[in-house]
Amino acid sequence: MANASNGHRAGRVRRSGKSKDCSDCGTILTTENRSDYLIKTKRLICSSCWTKRQSQYSSDNPNTNLRRTERARLKREAWTEERKLYERRKSRGRYMKNKYGLSLEDYDKMLIDQLGLCAICGTQDPGGKGDFHIDHCHTTGRVRGLLCQSCNIGLGHFKDSVEFLYSAIKYLREDS
Repeated sequence: MANASNGHRAGRVRRSGKSKDCSDCGTILTTENRSDYLIKTKRLICSSCWTKRQSQYSSDNPNTNLRRTERARLKREAWTEERKLYERRKSRGRYMKNKYGLSLEDYDKMLIDQLGLCAICGTQDPGGKGDFHIDHCHTTGRVRGLLCQSCNIGLGHFKDSVEFLYSAIKYLREDS
């Protein structure tokens, strides 16, 4: 084992040569015992040792996350309203791309194609946080259209079942 006197961190194994071994425990590094992050950042440490190292750092420095969170909060508070709208739209764009494969431009085009209205009830008011909801097939993932909050929740309660919706229509017609 290497020690702090020769320039290495105490308790860490230092290997020479080109073999890729964990710098903490000495196991041979493979894609199975390293996360994508560790590979991308070229860290020569296995996932279990990295987790131990991070846990030790967190217990040794309990206020680190609090300080980081506070700095981020203060930074966001200093943003102008224009910047807040820009960041919200950018964040929504990332979410839509990851969840639905839909870009902001695609969303805007769908909204224009629907004349800025809900695809079911035709309201201009999306409800909720102010954006129309992206309706998609839960089986295939295909995006169907943009809905107001009420219609989106309604379809959800009917579990996107055409049969349930026909039953509801029949029920409403018989009752009126």
